[in-house]
Amino acid sequence: MSREQKIALWVGVALIVLAGLFPPWIYLKNKHSVPQPADFGLLFWPPLESTSIDISRLLVIWATIAVVTLAAVVTLTERRVRSASG
Repeated sequence: MSREQKIALWVGVALIVLAGLFPPWIYLKNKHSVPQPADFGLLFWPPLESTSIDISRLLVIWATIAVVTLAAVVTLTERRVRSASG
């Protein structure tokens, strides 16, 4: 693995950790209300009372970061192979 690939991988890991530290939240007025999206907030201090982490939005964010990171690593691999053969 090249230096550029390692950098791309560690940037992806750092972004996933940051997304986990500042997750999206959902607001629930009561047990029977429809959940509404709330702000992003620090994991240890939710933005409002009666909020919980919006797992589905968080998983979409993590998946997007993972796909972009993987694409960057693969692109850097292909670039490295082309420059070595060319």
